[in-house]
Amino acid sequence: MRSIVLHCPPLGRDLRALLEAVPDLYIYEGELTPKGEDGCLENHKAVIREAIALDEDRLFAMEDDCQFTTHFNWQQWCDDAAWAQAHGYDVLAGGCTRTYDEKVVRAGMLEVSGFHSAHCVVYFRSVFEKALRAVQPYDWSLGRDCGMRCALVWPFVAVQKPSYSGILRQQVDYVPFYVNHEAELGRLLRL
Repeated sequence: MRSIVLHCPPLGRDLRALLEAVPDLYIYEGELTPKGEDGCLENHKAVIREAIALDEDRLFAMEDDCQFTTHFNWQQWCDDAAWAQAHGYDVLAGGCTRTYDEKVVRAGMLEVSGFHSAHCVVYFRSVFEKALRAVQPYDWSLGRDCGMRCALVWPFVAVQKPSYSGILRQQVDYVPFYVNHEAELGRLLRL
């Protein structure tokens, strides 16, 4: 599975932990845009266009402020991606701050109609062309506007690490939102 980190060098984010966790991780440095959220959206689209050109089957994309949790295991992540693709999902998210219409589909996996703030996703070939039509807010748009079937792993394997936000132009720490949402989903999975 081709793996790419979307990197914005002016933000000075340290990529060492990502490079250590993911074999053969490619660093993609996109164009700067006046608005950070536009750069994020366009960088996702650029690596998807590249995946189409290379005739890739799936693409693992993470943002440079992604932080893997203790639950991240490369082989398990690849296995989860293979399962999700084989069962007709278009995208797999590794963690997020909010979801909609959650449904348990197997141990450790939910189907959701949309999600927010996933900094670690796998796109499958089935969705490449649809993903190029995504709009802001980007990840919410994947499920809601583009009609993708979205899967989410639980427990979460990634969060957005505390850092300077190029979108908000200030320091942010959303980890508590990931932790709280993961706990909410855990209650659903235990029903």
